[in-house]
Order: sequence, then C-alpha cells, then structure tokens
Amino acid sequence: MSERGAAANLIATLLGGSVIAGLIVGALLGLTGAASLVGEPAVLADAAVASYFDCPDGDALGTVTRGDRVFITGRDASGDWAEIRSPNAPNTRVWMRAHQVLPDGDTTDLPVFACNVPVEAVAAAVTTVTTATPETTATTEAPETTVTTEAPTTTETTATTQAPPPTNTTVAADTTPPSIGQQQASPGTIWELDGGAFNITCSPPEPRQSTVLAVVTDDGGIASVTASWTDALGTHNVGMAAGGNTYTATVGPYPADTWEAVSVAPFDHTFTVTMTARDTSGNESSVAVNVTAIEIGECFG
Repeated sequence: MSERGAAANLIATLLGGSVIAGLIVGALLGLTGAASLVGEPAVLADAAVASYFDCPDGDALGTVTRGDRVFITGRDASGDWAEIRSPNAPNTRVWMRAHQVLPDGDTTDLPVFACNVPVEAVAAAVTTVTTATPETTATTEAPETTVTTEAPTTTETTATTQAPPPTNTTVAADTTPPSIGQQQASPGTIWELDGGAFNITCSPPEPRQSTVLAVVTDDGGIASVTASWTDALGTHNVGMAAGGNTYTATVGPYPADTWEAVSVAPFDHTFTVTMTARDTSGNESSVAVNVTAIEIGECFG
C-alpha cells in the first residue's frame, strides 16, 4: 500500500471512532512545510522562472516567477521534489524541484507523498463529531400514585480541528554568473594566406585559422556566448556555436599582406580573444586566450 493509501485508510478508521478522532486527524493535517526536505539548508533557485509538474519527472503544467509565493504541502521520498498547491487551481497538488524554493521557516516535519494527494481526501479530516443521549422517561406506577423521572438531555458537542496554513516559500533570485573555463586557441599561431606582393607560398603548408573555445555551464540556462577581438581588419564580435557545453568560434584566415610588414623577424602579431558568457538572468563571466598571426613574409626563402 502506498503512503497516500495508508493515510486515506487511517482517516477513514479514525472518523468512525470518537471525538478524539478529529484531534488526531487534525494533527496529521498540521504536517505541512517547505523546501529543506532532508534536513539540509535550502538551496537558492538559480532560474528567473521555474516550472511545476503534475508529478516528479512528469509533464510541466506551468511556471512561477522569482518572488512568487507558493504553498508547500509535502515532499517525495527522495527529498528532490516538493509538493505544492497549484497556483491556478487550489484543489490540485503539483510538484516543483526542491532546490528551486526558499522556505520561510523550519520544515522538518513534511509528510511524504508519491504523487497528487486529492485535496478532498485531506479536507475530509476536518470533521464534526456529535454524540447525544436521547431524552428518556421512566415511569413507576403505584395505586393512585405516579412517579416520573426524566434523564437530563446530553448537550451536543462538536470537536473541530483545522490544519494551520502551509508555509510560504519564495523563488530565490539568480545572482550566480555562468561557469566558463577550459579556454584555448587551437592552434595558437596561424599564418597569412599564400600570395601577396612577392607571391610567397609557405612550404610545408602552415595553419591559416584558429578555433577558440571554452566550456560554459549555468543551472538557470545560457542566453549567449560571444567572442570579441581586434586585429588588422578591425574589431569583431561574433556569437559562438554550441556543441553541448562547449562553445567555439573561428579566427582567420587572413589574406596575404593583411598585417603591416616589418623589416625584421619575427613577422608576427599577437592579439587577445575574449569569450563572454551571459545567463538568462543577465549575469556574465569572461575568459581570454591569445592568438598570434604571422606574415606570409616569414615563409620566404
């Protein structure tokens, strides 16, 4: 039997008992809370917008925005998901990832659910229990004498216990920039294309363009990664292509005689390529690599 099924059977049994049943069920309903589902400090949400689902790892039903208040009613057995009251349907329970909520207070007594405990089953626990003793009359007759005794009427009693309101939680703001690293230029040195004023050809052939790359990650999502640099042709600012978490851009090739000739070796020109990552909340971080371009004249002779 699931935990949800066991809870339903317990409620059904207690309702058939006595006035005390209302108190016990009320205590069960009081087990509400939020976020720190396994006794650890709550993790701040990184995303500006967080989704809620019909079940853990199920279908997304909608979203809440940073700063929205939601009601937490339980958690799953793993502690990775929090059950909440649907923002759009108070009688429906939906699920959010636990690390995307920030609790207002202590929530160590959260109940564990599998998925979608109906609100009606919980509401049934707030019950009125009434007992009454009917009015009774006992009559004893003696010759020409009548004695009548009436039992006192038992006062109708009502025991009602309601669960306290759930703990409010807030989706935390994302202030963490993307993680960007493992940057490199491959190769770090390139040559101008063959030709030019003296029609020079590099032999053996040398690399003519470089691929710059970096590995970028962010829990809230990447909005863009760009590469920028200034060379003999001007200033460049290009979007980098994603391959998983790796982002790349190409530098070069440069036509012969692109770079200003110098009279002595080395005939090289080094410049910096800066790679900047921006997440969906506007946070940024950058890394840089150097690329060296060599004039075709160095291949002469």
